[in-house]
Amino acid sequence: MPTRIHKTWALVGSEGIIVTPMTPPELSELRGDRALAARTRARAHWNVAIGILGINGALYLTLILLIAYQKTLLGRTLRPGLSLAIIFGAIVTTAAWLLTLVYVRWANASDHAPGAD
Repeated sequence: MPTRIHKTWALVGSEGIIVTPMTPPELSELRGDRALAARTRARAHWNVAIGILGINGALYLTLILLIAYQKTLLGRTLRPGLSLAIIFGAIVTTAAWLLTLVYVRWANASDHAPGAD
């Protein structure tokens, strides 16, 4: 006589794999909560990324406008071989790296925070 197989659902969480009898509506509610949390995290990532993009864009646009309209200002030499254009370009490049580092650290901290599945 064959044995009857009961359906169970395996859930993978931070505690490991949990095998539990669960009806499909309960599973869909769980997926809905996780989906909502994922959408919330994604929205936060987009907000921070758009903010960083705005800051980076403003710095870069400022440099481009200075190059276009204030060539004499950027052409000032502080030392032989070093002009304001080089310094402003280095500031824009360094700011891009620093803003990327800030975003990566924030993203890692927020994704691995307690309660973030």
